[in-house]
Amino acid sequence: MARNQVQPHATRPPGPGGHWLLGNIPEFRRDPLGYLEHTVDEYGDVVELRAGPQRAVLLRHPDDVQHVLQTSHTDYPKRSKLLDRLGLVLGEGLVNSEGDLWRRQRTRVAPFFHSQRFKNYTSTMVDETRSTMDSWEPVASEGGTLDVCEEMMGLAFRVVGKTLFGADMTEETSAARESIGVLEQQTNDRFLEWLAPPLWVPTKENRSFRRALEKLDGIVLRLIERSRREPSVQSGVVRALVEAAKTDPELTDKLIRDETVTLLLAGHENTGNAIAWVWYMIMKHPDVLSRIEGELSEVLGGRPPRESDVASLEYTRMVVDETLRLYPPGWMMVRNASKEDRIRDYRIAPGSWMLISQYLVHRHPEFWPDPDRFVPERFSKARRTSQHPFSYIPFGAGPRKCLGARFATIEMVLVIASIAQRYRLHPVFDGDIVPDPFVALAPRGGLPVRLESRFSAN
Repeated sequence: MARNQVQPHATRPPGPGGHWLLGNIPEFRRDPLGYLEHTVDEYGDVVELRAGPQRAVLLRHPDDVQHVLQTSHTDYPKRSKLLDRLGLVLGEGLVNSEGDLWRRQRTRVAPFFHSQRFKNYTSTMVDETRSTMDSWEPVASEGGTLDVCEEMMGLAFRVVGKTLFGADMTEETSAARESIGVLEQQTNDRFLEWLAPPLWVPTKENRSFRRALEKLDGIVLRLIERSRREPSVQSGVVRALVEAAKTDPELTDKLIRDETVTLLLAGHENTGNAIAWVWYMIMKHPDVLSRIEGELSEVLGGRPPRESDVASLEYTRMVVDETLRLYPPGWMMVRNASKEDRIRDYRIAPGSWMLISQYLVHRHPEFWPDPDRFVPERFSKARRTSQHPFSYIPFGAGPRKCLGARFATIEMVLVIASIAQRYRLHPVFDGDIVPDPFVALAPRGGLPVRLESRFSAN
């Protein structure tokens, strides 16, 4: 019998009991990652949860993930009431859109992630990293500290501005980051609240959300207007969308705004958090830092890294990949079962939310022995070829895999390489940093460090 044919004897997946009204929301809210880990440890790779009256099915096995994201992806659209809460910020951008609209948007944006553009992109990534390091010199010389997580966010924000939008957004960084912080916190709260009040209700939180959204929209709308006003100055995605709108009446200003906000947030938030997690793992493993520094000396010989060096920085790339395994910035994907299905021996009811947590998939003991241990060698060329293709999905998988996966990975390698040439980072915190499952998986409380200059600036 075909996998998606429901057998008469198929049963509902096992799962924990919960509150008579709220279901499993209270336990999930207290410790999202810990609760999900506990449920799969107790009930297995397919677990049914409840968010109020809504059924949700948590999947951990790569075979089942492949079924939902690839084999039967048309039966599991991305849009759901849960993700509609993201729409308050992202609108109908690539992350949220479906069907023909999503295909048209992806076709418009895809050329900006073509490999032919990467030479210019990588030069910008390195130049912006060097500018960031220059700004650190007074801190390093005075023995001060800084939050490397926030620094990497700002760096990634400026990289997105220059590469994808052709705009210097240095002056907008602080205001944009402040607004995004409010929007993320509020969006995260809405994810975890079953009865979140509509945005038009004038609560303190809603007023704060609307103010932050207006500030972010102001920054984005100025980008769009400048593309119209100065077409010879600005390039990139915004310029291309503005031009396309001249012959496509369906490409409204609202859609251009939504796509720009989506690329701005997805292009810097996940990458900034991911780079911060790489530094966290490097600081926890001095032997890893020694190997990275040795590789940089051998491959670069003291000069700045270039696009052509990325393939040769094999160990640095392995460190990045292993960090993304343990701390994937996108820690949860949601799909909506459009019709009845069967996964293993379990019936999937129409309308069920399908929860796929990269954080859990990346720790499946069948595919990742000693899963909580940091072992960059898991991603050596020899071992990479034997991995289940859906056991490692930091950028999603299937037709909706993130367009910017290669962009982000190259940026991470080049940023780590550039900074490690010039500084050593020392932790200014005790114990372990706890991951905070916001919209992106962030280090709770940031990542305070002390800088040690290795050499004089290049």
